[in-house]
Amino acid sequence: MDNDTYDDRHSRQQKFNKNIVKRLEELEDKVSIINTKLERIDDILVVHRNQNDTQRKNHASLIKVWDEKVIPLIEGTHGKQE
Repeated sequence: MDNDTYDDRHSRQQKFNKNIVKRLEELEDKVSIINTKLERIDDILVVHRNQNDTQRKNHASLIKVWDEKVIPLIEGTHGKQE
């Protein structure tokens, strides 16, 4: 190595730098793919959370209808004034 010329060292350094740049580009691509997957997971979680909110609202509506309409029909008190 002591006998290497400047051009030899410079050439090796350029190859090394190119390899680093190539590896960084590969890592950027992987990060981009991971970010896309994470965004998709986040979208799925938002839909799931919203679906749960809707399900809770639907459940509350069903309970209200049950209490106000169905139970009085079953008990025969529907339409009777108290």
